[in-house]
Formats: sequence, structure tokens, C-alpha cells
Amino acid sequence: MNYLIENVRLWDGTNRPSQTKMSVELRNMRIHWIGVASEWQGRRSNICVVDGAARTLIPGMMDCHVHYSSPGGPDWV
Repeated sequence: MNYLIENVRLWDGTNRPSQTKMSVELRNMRIHWIGVASEWQGRRSNICVVDGAARTLIPGMMDCHVHYSSPGGPDWV
């Protein structure tokens, strides 16, 4: 599935400030395009559009503190 995350605040982890009103296109769960939301040139008919308003996106960020050996969930003790 391909996705377009629109109108998101983008923080890239460099010393630059975050950028607003950005879009990120994912193809096969990989970043294909990043840019100003109004400059995206793709077709909306074959992509899942996600509204990122009031959200911050940090590409490449992942949860490094995960315990894969435990089942987790709210009832797990």
C-alpha cells in the first residue's frame, strides 16, 4: 500500500527547525518523496491519504525499547 501523509510538521533530526505544511509519500513502506504539501504531483486515486494536521512526523524514528520476549498488552502481568 502507498501512503501520502499530508500537512504534517516534519522534524528531520538535524539542527534545522521543524518545517510545517509538509507531505511525505511512502511507497511500499519506504519514503519516496518529501516536500511542501502543495508541490506533491502524484495521483490520489491509488494512494491512501493521511491527514497529518496537528501532528509531528520524525522519519526514521523507531521505538528502541521493546521487549519482544513478553506478550505485552493491558492484561499482561
